[in-house]
Amino acid sequence: MRRLIFIAAALALVVAACTEDGRDTAAVSVGTVELGAAAPAFYPDLDWINPADSVDTSGAVTLVHFWRQSCLTCLETVADIETLQSEFGDALTVIGVHSPKFPREADADGVRRAAQHLEYPGLVVNDPDRAIWSEWGIQAWPTIAVVDGEGNLAGGHIGLGAAEALRPLLTDLVAATPGTSGVPAGLGTPAPTVLSYPEGVMSDAEGNRLFIADTGHHRIVVAALDTYEVLAVIGDGTAASADGPAATASFHTPRGLALYASTLYVADSGNHLIRAIDLNSFDVTTVAGTGEQSVLNTPWDLVRTEDGLLVSLAGANQLVLVDLDSGEVRPYAGSGRQGTGNGEADDAEFAMPTGLAIDAAGAVYVSDAESSAIRSVAPDGTVGHIAGGTDGLFEFGDADGISTDARLQHPLGVAIGAGAVWVADTYNSKIKRISLIGEVETLVGGEGWRDGSSPLFAAPADVDVANGLLYVADRDNHSVRVVDPSTGATSTVILVGIERLVPVDADFDGTLVVLDPVEVGEGTGTLTLDVAFPPGYKANELAPSRFEWTAAGDAIVIPEAANLSVAGPVFPMQFEFTFATGEGRLQGDVWLVYCENTTERICLFDRARIEVPLLVTDGGSTDIEVAYEVALPDGL
Repeated sequence: MRRLIFIAAALALVVAACTEDGRDTAAVSVGTVELGAAAPAFYPDLDWINPADSVDTSGAVTLVHFWRQSCLTCLETVADIETLQSEFGDALTVIGVHSPKFPREADADGVRRAAQHLEYPGLVVNDPDRAIWSEWGIQAWPTIAVVDGEGNLAGGHIGLGAAEALRPLLTDLVAATPGTSGVPAGLGTPAPTVLSYPEGVMSDAEGNRLFIADTGHHRIVVAALDTYEVLAVIGDGTAASADGPAATASFHTPRGLALYASTLYVADSGNHLIRAIDLNSFDVTTVAGTGEQSVLNTPWDLVRTEDGLLVSLAGANQLVLVDLDSGEVRPYAGSGRQGTGNGEADDAEFAMPTGLAIDAAGAVYVSDAESSAIRSVAPDGTVGHIAGGTDGLFEFGDADGISTDARLQHPLGVAIGAGAVWVADTYNSKIKRISLIGEVETLVGGEGWRDGSSPLFAAPADVDVANGLLYVADRDNHSVRVVDPSTGATSTVILVGIERLVPVDADFDGTLVVLDPVEVGEGTGTLTLDVAFPPGYKANELAPSRFEWTAAGDAIVIPEAANLSVAGPVFPMQFEFTFATGEGRLQGDVWLVYCENTTERICLFDRARIEVPLLVTDGGSTDIEVAYEVALPDGL
């Protein structure tokens, strides 16, 4: 029998306490409810992203994780939860309660996409109005509560280090708890878009290049600035930190980009490293950081200065300067305290500094995401305020105006050029302009997707300027957009040669289509392949789809002409083979590139494997028919 999961109305924070047997077992209460008390239930009619009744929690130990998608520490805590799950297995149930700070984070579809992207390791419930948060009395992200097998609050943890802090408590609880959690419902996988959540863009007018941090794919894409032809792909797509040639090097959540001479520097956020790409060889090296957060805590963006690389450390609430000769990292601005305080460099406060831009006089502009403000650092190190609220971390909104009268919502990107400071006002899905007198004005935007004179965006994360145009990393639209700042007219970059972005040697992870055994006749035979795309989609006319055939047994001969790449394939397609008496198996691997009919704003990949068992006789049919219907992914 399934039971409801009971939660205390306040949280306990596990603290280390040395007992007589040397084990850390103590926990203290945070709030008014004592440890060991039962509390309200999670009901099935809440806004579950994946169904709550898929797990039988009877007698199981439960972790309840309060998180939000814009909180870096929350995302890092997911790794701790995965570690604990791997250690305790089915004895542990995980429920992620997504309680937003910003209004845009309350959308259930957005929560689902974020959970898919994270591969969240448990059940997820959307708490759009923070009702569950309030019922518990939670006061900080991330918070993890531990519920024992009887449904009573046993302890918890706030912030980083959850795995180490909670392991002793969980060990005791699991040993005393007979129940198991079962298997949580799947969240699905992210849509196989050409770009995945790009969070960095840099335009190089002199070199005619466009650099894109393809963040969700853990790689860097280089394209021609005039034709958008893909010139290079750096990174093998795995979330790792290998140096070396482009095809085997790896990144983890790359974001900011900076160009100096023939070197592209990358803020490799997930690895806590600064990487360098030699643009002659496309080899990747590590120039700063050890992979430890204590050295570089989530580098987000970087700009080249005379003294080295200026780097925003979003996780440390600081700016640092990296010496490119020695790799030494030294403080530049920010005390490390999270806040909005201005003043001297070593005493000022930031709150998740992300985007950076530097003007001709050496003044630095900073997107301070969690304070929803644009800050500045003068050449002498003095930290000041440019736009947005100044009174705490919850003074956000969407309003134009002069300096402190303006309101932004979690801005991630900033750029200087074309006579203004440009802001990617991420959670307002707008591009805003700050004039030389500090007036904030919306240029274009609003939630959605639309090109033209009244464009829409979806969480634009970065902006850059070249040739008088703005280049925008439109994160949640998986696109790069181009905006004319004089008119607001916007178009979408359609990459040419995107077949270079398809993983050629990846293990098969597509749709398997197995036909019943087919009897065919000796001699030349024809296989007719008919592919149906989702309504509103068509085969890409610029990027080739690929068809590769192999055979098992001696009964099938495959001519070279059957293996081909063709842009804009028209279905049904016919492939000819030669059959000889006997048995065999024909296998076709099909890579399809398809886009929306009218806009082509999003192009997708689809992979199918067709297997046809064959019996060749002297009296069989000479035709084989295969129908395949492409399913639109859930993750769009």
